[in-house]
Amino acid sequence: MKKAVTMIFLLSLCSLTACSSEKCGTEISMNEDTEKLADLELTDFDTEIRNIPELRDEGEIESPEEIFSVFGITILLPENDSWIKNTEYTLIDENNLEVCYYDDIAGIDCKLSVVKNGTLEDTAYSYDETLEETWQGDSLAGDTVYVKVQHSVDDGKVLASWEYKNYEFAIQGDIDPMTDTSPIPKTALYIISNLS
Repeated sequence: MKKAVTMIFLLSLCSLTACSSEKCGTEISMNEDTEKLADLELTDFDTEIRNIPELRDEGEIESPEEIFSVFGITILLPENDSWIKNTEYTLIDENNLEVCYYDDIAGIDCKLSVVKNGTLEDTAYSYDETLEETWQGDSLAGDTVYVKVQHSVDDGKVLASWEYKNYEFAIQGDIDPMTDTSPIPKTALYIISNLS
C-alpha cells in the first residue's frame, strides 16, 4: 500500500510540474503503475470509501423539504434555538412520519408522530382524566384545531394529540412531576398555525 501511495504521489508530482518521469528521477511507465495498483488487494477501508456514493444513490430522503413533499404536508417546529433543539425528521413510510427533538424549555426529549390516512396507535400508558386539558389553535387555512393534552397516572409521560384533515398528530415526552409541560401543547399550536 505504501508503494502504491508513493507511486501515486510521484505521478501526481510529475504531472503537476509537467515533467517526464526521467526528469523526476524515476523510470516508471503508466502501464506498470496501473498493473501494480490493480494487483493490490482492497482493504475494508478502501471498500467503505468506494461504497459511499452507492449508499447515497439508494434514494434516501434526508432533508425536511423532501420529506414534506413526499408526505404531503409541511410540519414546522418553533424556530427558537433556545426552545427546540436537535430536530430529526424520519419518514418511516409514505404514511408515517416521526420528528424527534429536545424541548429545552421543558428539559425533555420529545417525539412527534404523524400518520396520514390512518390512526395513531394507542399507547400502553394509563392517563389521569382529572389532569386532561384542551388547547385550541387555528391553522393557516383558518380551521380551528383542538389539542388534547394528557398526563400519565404515574407522572412519567405527557401526550398532546390532535387531528387535521386526513392526518393524526401526537407529541409525547417523558416527564417528572416537576416538569412544566406547557411547552408541549405550545409546540402543537405552533405546528397547527403553520398547517395549510
